[in-house]
Amino acid sequence: MFPSVGKEDVMAIYVRAFTPEEVKEVQALTQSRKAPAARVQRAKVLWLSSQRKPAPAISREVGLHENLVRERLHRFSSWSLWP
Repeated sequence: MFPSVGKEDVMAIYVRAFTPEEVKEVQALTQSRKAPAARVQRAKVLWLSSQRKPAPAISREVGLHENLVRERLHRFSSWSLWP
């Protein structure tokens, strides 16, 4: 009757579209070896979300709890890159 839905498909949230400046900054930070680790990790969360990866998959890839991933996605969408 209903199509099969996986846990990751139920409430997927993604970041809003990046501005061109944000794309450059996020891409640079995801590859940075000199930026603070927390900032690099946040950039990776944002980048993976922009690639339409769901929060549980991002959580596993970057080693953060799913709720923290979602919080960072909401914060970015509400404020900007670096509140």
